[in-house]
Amino acid sequence: MAGENTRYVLTLNQEQARAACTALELYARLGMGQFEEIHPLWMSRKGYDREVAADAIRMLKAASGLSQDGYLGSGSREMPEAFKVSWDIYQVLRREIARVEGHSSLSVWHHDPLRESLQPLPTVEAESPLGKSSKSKGTRRGG
Repeated sequence: MAGENTRYVLTLNQEQARAACTALELYARLGMGQFEEIHPLWMSRKGYDREVAADAIRMLKAASGLSQDGYLGSGSREMPEAFKVSWDIYQVLRREIARVEGHSSLSVWHHDPLRESLQPLPTVEAESPLGKSSKSKGTRRGG
C-alpha cells in the first residue's frame, strides 16, 4: 500500500495536546459502547436536555447490541480496530501529558500504555522551551 511506511509528525502545544487526548479518548470510548461519555460534553450548554440525551443513549445501546449497562473493553475482539488505534494513541499521549504536567505518580495517566491494536504504539516527544525532549511509549498487552 502506498504510504504504508510514511511517518507523520504533528506538533502540538499543551492545550492542543490535551484537546487531542480528550478527543481520542471520547472516540475510543464511543467505540466501546460507552455512550454516556457524551453527557459531560454538553451538560453546561443552555438548553441541554439530559433526559432526551439519555433516551438517545438508550437507543444507541440497543442499536449496538450491548446491554443498557454494558460496554466493550479496550481489548475486546468485538471492538473495531480504528477505536483500538485511537485508544493506543490516547494512552501514549496522556502518559506524556502526565509526565510534563507533574501529575501524581498514582494517577492512571502514568500507567504504561498497553497496545490494544495491531499497530505499533506511537511515540510522543515533549519538548521544553529550552529544547530538551523526552519520549513516551508503552508495551503490548499480555507481553
